[in-house]
Amino acid sequence: MRSRALLPILALTLAVAVPAAAQPADPAAAAALFREGRDAAKRGDYTAACAKLSDSYKLDPAVGTLLNLADCEEHRGRLATAWQLFQQATEKLPAGDTRLANAQKKVTALEPRLPRLTIVLAADAPAGTKVMRDAIELGSGALGTALPVDPGEHVIVVTAPDHEERRTPITVKEGESPRVQATPGPKKAASTPQGGSAQKIEAPPPPPPPSSGGGLRAAGFVIGGVGLVGLGTAIATGLILPGKAKTAMEHCPGNACDPTGYDAARSGKTLVVVNTTTWIVGGVLTAGGAALVVVGYVRGAKPSATVGFAPLPGGALASVRGRF
Repeated sequence: MRSRALLPILALTLAVAVPAAAQPADPAAAAALFREGRDAAKRGDYTAACAKLSDSYKLDPAVGTLLNLADCEEHRGRLATAWQLFQQATEKLPAGDTRLANAQKKVTALEPRLPRLTIVLAADAPAGTKVMRDAIELGSGALGTALPVDPGEHVIVVTAPDHEERRTPITVKEGESPRVQATPGPKKAASTPQGGSAQKIEAPPPPPPPSSGGGLRAAGFVIGGVGLVGLGTAIATGLILPGKAKTAMEHCPGNACDPTGYDAARSGKTLVVVNTTTWIVGGVLTAGGAALVVVGYVRGAKPSATVGFAPLPGGALASVRGRF
């Protein structure tokens, strides 16, 4: 015979509606329900039979009705419920009752067939977390203990402050002993205070993508190109200058120049200025442009450049100005 100490745990794990003093006794009604329950069981309608026998036991808690109810629950597969009812009957039957031995055999036979479900509370569950199994709240003593349950589907509901409810269905079979961790749902989204308005927090703009140095290289190519044009002009004027000098010498004997010599001398002076200037500016711009191209490739910097053009003396070449 099982100890009476098991009954508190069974009260947590089984919802069996058979309280002896739940309502006033009505033996006549109880007897009628008992007969209807037995007839339904003979027909194989154990759902109706168990309901009739349960109501009969409420009206008249006779141990014979309890035994029939236990047998009915076993037939419809509610093994843990039947086991508890047979065990309850052994507590009520006197030692000399011939039904006692049969009830004890039923308890022993059903015990190894019972599913036992262990529910463990997650270690990070916040204070105030509640665990329900089939609408029965499990206390700290029941959590972590393998408790007998009826085969079939059960629903574990976990609630915690500031967390969403988590519902976990689980199906257990005869003889199984599953272990389930009870974990609260995700945290609830922060709510806006009543009467207030939610403040929109804008994310800072993303940083600009790193420059590849294309702008700097482009400026370098422009400036270098202008410098090369200047060098070309310097070479061209340098080739013209000897001819002008020769003409001036031929047409200016004794420092007295005819019109042809005068024009040659005057244009020669202008070409000397242009030639000198274009050599200097062309060289500087070509070197500067090359330097910008190299720096653009090496550093990948993005310049802030402006390029402008201004006429050089004589209108032969444009200069470039800018900031980088």
